Amino acid sequence: MYKLQNLVEDVSKKAKIKKSVLVEVWDTFNRYVTHNFDQQKGVQVTNFCKIGWAIERRGSNVSYRPYFQLLNSFSEAFQLETRSMAKDLPDKDFCPF
Repeated sequence: MYKLQNLVEDVSKKAKIKKSVLVEVWDTFNRYVTHNFDQQKGVQVTNFCKIGWAIERRGSNVSYRPYFQLLNSFSEAFQLETRSMAKDLPDKDFCPF
């Protein structure tokens, strides 16, 4: 299975960046996303994805579910098929980004 360690090694070789720097960047990003999730907020990573909470309303009940969506710009740039990916939700159905 391809794991984070494999990704760090591959990127380090190709981009000639120290592994420790890549690990620190990933850890910082991970802590930022976790911090926002803990506050029921989301994150939009420019030209990559939306990560956050989708609001589901059923009558008077409101619940939240985790949400991940690749942005169209990313999908198009890498020629990804988007049929099976999450559907675009209207902004009113997201917790703030």
